Amino acid sequence: MAATAGPGVDEGGALARVDLRLVLPAAACWLVAALAVGLPSAVAAEVLPVAAAAAFTCAVVVVVVCAMHINRGWVRTLGATVAVIAASVALVCVSVFAHLPARFPGDASRLVGHSVSVIVTVDSAPVQTESQGFSGVEHSIRFSATATLLKTTMQHIELRMPVLVFLRSESAAPVSIGAQLGLMGKLQATDPGESVAALFFAEGVATVLAQPPWYLDWANRLRDSFRRSASVLPGAGAQLVPGLAIGDVSLVSDELNSSMITSGLSHLTAVSGANCAIVVAAIMLLGGAFRLSRRSRITLCLIVMAAFVVLVTPSPSVLRAAVMATIVLLALASGRTPRALPALALACVVMLVADPWLSRSYGLALSVLATGGLLLLTRPLHRLLSRWFPSGISLVIAVPLAAQLACQPVLVLLSPSISTYSVVANLLAEPAAPVATVIGLISCVAGAVVPSLASAGAWLTWVPASWIAGVATFFADLPGATLPWQGGASGSALVIIFTAAAFVAVFVRDPTLGAAENP
Repeated sequence: MAATAGPGVDEGGALARVDLRLVLPAAACWLVAALAVGLPSAVAAEVLPVAAAAAFTCAVVVVVVCAMHINRGWVRTLGATVAVIAASVALVCVSVFAHLPARFPGDASRLVGHSVSVIVTVDSAPVQTESQGFSGVEHSIRFSATATLLKTTMQHIELRMPVLVFLRSESAAPVSIGAQLGLMGKLQATDPGESVAALFFAEGVATVLAQPPWYLDWANRLRDSFRRSASVLPGAGAQLVPGLAIGDVSLVSDELNSSMITSGLSHLTAVSGANCAIVVAAIMLLGGAFRLSRRSRITLCLIVMAAFVVLVTPSPSVLRAAVMATIVLLALASGRTPRALPALALACVVMLVADPWLSRSYGLALSVLATGGLLLLTRPLHRLLSRWFPSGISLVIAVPLAAQLACQPVLVLLSPSISTYSVVANLLAEPAAPVATVIGLISCVAGAVVPSLASAGAWLTWVPASWIAGVATFFADLPGATLPWQGGASGSALVIIFTAAAFVAVFVRDPTLGAAENP
């Protein structure tokens, strides 16, 4: 297929093209997934098979018609795009339909509110919570898990139900990712479209039925060791050390978390997709220094990246980066030149087909928008700012500004305000993040061999982490740190309208500022 594109101008002034072939299929996939997972189970069981069949038929018809009767290149390109959109929609509908029976079987729905025995596999690290009870403050933990068996005196139901478990701290056995627990308690169904199908309020003592597999146990031990090393460090920076290195945010206080959000630095609270890119780039550079072949470096990258995802836990942002990096590495291995925007779009399609409920994840949406903003907006913003600043300074400003503009429509859905100093705060804090990540990861892994290295590495990681925490606190405490904004969908729409209007006003007047996708 020929490239379909938005026109832009490259560095030499020649016409450049942005490859948007997979962007529309990814957007359609996302929209359909978000709608489909919100359907009641009974409605979805009737609607989704019909929708999938119709979409698949549309894809086949378009391909056949274009192949047999149409010779014009642009019409073929349009037809190919429509066919890919229809095929993506069909795959998402099939995926949702296939997940529903195991996600919340009809027999399980009749047990909601009743006391049941359940076997779960732990999917996330436990988080401490407090609530006000009749006897005072009650301490408990919560963690996400996958329920594999529901038992009552009358029946046993096998399933794969994502649940959020609440368990009193004094009743908690050691909860490790990958462990299998036996619990007694009550189910409470959530609304369709939620990431978990039910809440499970445990009663009594949890029983460990099986330990995590070896690779998860390895990661659990590394995280626990590094967390203990960070817990004795002073100041707010200590709270960010585990998050920046291994994605563990259990030490982050509500006060620091609020400051990070207010200053626009919440993405630095824990490992994000950018950290995955840092790991891959480091492996490729080191492999080149040791004169490894391209295929050897790519293979090593895939292995290290898989270990990285296991260690830091697969959050939506990390998964997005890992899938996108895998696509890019496979393109390199095949001898093709990878392009970032199609890789991002394809990663979205792959993830949404694998787990359509990710379409409701704010974390994934922000990760995709930030990446897309960097790819599409950095270059035109750089050129625009270069009119008033030196090229290097304008680029440094353009990068966080591009990400902020792209993410703002979703950010106002989370908090009806705009971070006034976000761009400046990111300019100051962002350079410290990769330093903290690299040092923290190396010391965490090395600590498995020499335990004292974990402690030394935690102290080294504390230095950039303290800088980030200090920047967040400083800007969060300044007057006018946030501007109030309309909340909900209307507020998001206003952000989009104002941003688009500003871009049109600037770039229509001077088309030479147009963007081309970075290779």
